[in-house]
Amino acid sequence: MCPVCRGRRQTAKHLLQFYKEHAPLTCEIDAYGDFLQALGPEATAEYCGDVKNVISVEAGLTKTRLALYEHLKGCKLNVVLCDQVCETW
Repeated sequence: MCPVCRGRRQTAKHLLQFYKEHAPLTCEIDAYGDFLQALGPEATAEYCGDVKNVISVEAGLTKTRLALYEHLKGCKLNVVLCDQVCETW
């Protein structure tokens, strides 16, 4: 298996494990605002308390973000750049 696929699976496994440990979640989490920011070697926990782009700040959001950050810290983030848009997408 290629390293990129293995990396995606590992991150998915981490997300599933986080859910199993913290279910039921008491707030909504999303890719861009919550878990993608925790990935990669330069990730920091600074975003956890930033709610300026959150429409509805729910109780526990910052705590959940911080727990998610701690859980995903060290996971790789792989980015594939495409110079042309494929018409089939």
